Amino acid sequence: MSEDPFLLAVDVGNTSTSGAVFRGMEMLKRERRDTSELRRRSDWVSWLSALRQEMTLPGRIIVATVVPELRASLFKASEGLFSASPHFLSHESPLGIEVAYRDPSQVGADRLANGVQAFESMGGPSVIVDFGTATTMDLISKEGRYEGGIIMPGIHMSLESLHANTALLPAVDFEVPEELLGRDTVASILAGAYYGVAAAIDGLLDRLADRLGEKPAVVATGGLAAVVKEESKWIDAVDQDLTLKGLCRVGLRVARGEENRRRERVGGGRDG
Repeated sequence: MSEDPFLLAVDVGNTSTSGAVFRGMEMLKRERRDTSELRRRSDWVSWLSALRQEMTLPGRIIVATVVPELRASLFKASEGLFSASPHFLSHESPLGIEVAYRDPSQVGADRLANGVQAFESMGGPSVIVDFGTATTMDLISKEGRYEGGIIMPGIHMSLESLHANTALLPAVDFEVPEELLGRDTVASILAGAYYGVAAAIDGLLDRLADRLGEKPAVVATGGLAAVVKEESKWIDAVDQDLTLKGLCRVGLRVARGEENRRRERVGGGRDG
């Protein structure tokens, strides 16, 4: 195996899908598509083939998906494009962190990838705030253990719910409000969504810090991470590639494990 193998990391979310080509841990190319555009095998073949052009060798692919119905089409599309079958990240993957969830299989693969990269880059205790379709928070202990998380509606989901479940509140596209107190209905909705999520995150982090007895490092990722950081007293850094980097890190461990097993088989055959 090459010292720096090529690897394609794919993060399939409910709303959007991101893919990145890595050589070792160096990101060479990153692309994003709406998940709604990647339903069929042919959709995946077209997109993956374009990404794969950055690789000079077939390499391998590692996937985190929270959309189970897309696994089959993605798996079939990957066949023939890469040197190994796709590895779908789960709690059984070589994460390098322990998972303390009561049922580890319930932890989203993207949240596990986030935890892997956060612990590698910041140590513990650390908290990841991911602004996706849902807003999630996950705690990694100083010992490298995924302790659990918090899930709440994302900002866009909250805005859609207000419109769908009320008679008079309008549909609103998100933008950062100009002031805390809105002076019309749209401004009031935006103030509630933006300042509300920032206050919720800071309040939850206050409680987590009290529980831990120390201040955790906090990294945010996802579409609205940078704008919410401006209003949060807790978020230390924003890394929009956190999930993809974590995926790559696990993918490299998978590759090393397979290479070690291959060498053991070859060595065992020679000895016999």
